Amino acid sequence: DFCLSRGLGDVYKRQVLNLVNVLSGLISQIGEKIMPFTGQIMQQSYNIWQHFPRSFLKSAIIRMLTQLVQSSGDCSIHYGILVPIIRYSTSVDNPDELYILEDGLDLWYSTVDRATSISGELLSLYPNITKLMDRNVEYTKQCMKLISAYILLGREDFLKVHIKDLAHTLASVVGEVRDKALVHLSQPWEMLLISFPQESPPFFQLALEKILHLVLTESDKALAIRECIKIFARILLQNPTYFFSFFNDPSKQNTLPALLHIWIDKFDSLGDWRNRKLSCLALISLLKYPDLVRSHIPLIASALTVISGVLADEVYPKSDFVPIDPEEVDFDEFQTDLQRASASVRYWDLLCNKDPIKKISVKQFLSQTLAELQAVDRGLFEVLMQATDPVVLRDLQRCIQA
Repeated sequence: DFCLSRGLGDVYKRQVLNLVNVLSGLISQIGEKIMPFTGQIMQQSYNIWQHFPRSFLKSAIIRMLTQLVQSSGDCSIHYGILVPIIRYSTSVDNPDELYILEDGLDLWYSTVDRATSISGELLSLYPNITKLMDRNVEYTKQCMKLISAYILLGREDFLKVHIKDLAHTLASVVGEVRDKALVHLSQPWEMLLISFPQESPPFFQLALEKILHLVLTESDKALAIRECIKIFARILLQNPTYFFSFFNDPSKQNTLPALLHIWIDKFDSLGDWRNRKLSCLALISLLKYPDLVRSHIPLIASALTVISGVLADEVYPKSDFVPIDPEEVDFDEFQTDLQRASASVRYWDLLCNKDPIKKISVKQFLSQTLAELQAVDRGLFEVLMQATDPVVLRDLQRCIQA
């Protein structure tokens, strides 16, 4: 407290900068032990922020505050300091944007990630994301990770206030980012589809049209196709009414068979077990629609072929936990004590546990759905079985009976 107060009037700017950097390093080393001094450091840092306009010092203060929030946990009692700093540092209109924007996004994410509940103050910051993504896609990864934290923390409150803003962002960004960035783009989208399968899809009509166009015209982009198929699979499985209404639009004539053809053809490139199982369950659900099956017998038979491959090896990783950051794929290293994890990580774990793809067995779902088709239209069922490769048919029967 004394050092920072003296720094306001008695030392040069460089010395103040050094002081802030030293304090940042100290916080990083002692972690939670800094908590008794959090309020004092927050207040004095804000005093420096207001009195020294130089951007390099603001950047150092933001980095120090990020360390402080990460060590202190929920800092909602300090939002009067944090929110104005976050709002300024992440605004595309501030003159220091070039120097402090990225650090500001880190502080913002740490603040939301450590929060235990959403607040009006945090929700009021969200428009900065929309403005930033409207201007360029350079910070797509950081913004999508931040949006994911907002969805997990805010849930219904976020949906009510900012679902249209998010839909606008996704629609404007799809097609503008590189393939790898679509991994980050699909993360908050999937979170909303899991949390609000009935309410959220209609908001994403334009974004869905864009990813459909991407799949149909750029099917050589394996990573992008994987993420797009994941979104369609999620909607088909959890909101089939909207899924078929989307494709029944006259402007999308024949696009559903085209999508399914690419989907099946690219099945081996779908990535991890969650994506493969999600796609399996979604494709199996098509058997619930006899008219569709009757119109596309060869396509459905091909779907049964890829499904049989998953049935033969329905094995899941040692850990059921799925990191919020899609690049964290080393499950053995990512073991975490959920009681000590941030609120957003705990909420994500709860959401994953409620995910239908975790509760439903591919084998049981296929057996049940085939039985339903046979009961509804035995003739159609037999035609489908005859169109299915005999080896695949034998494997399906063996797996189902096992």
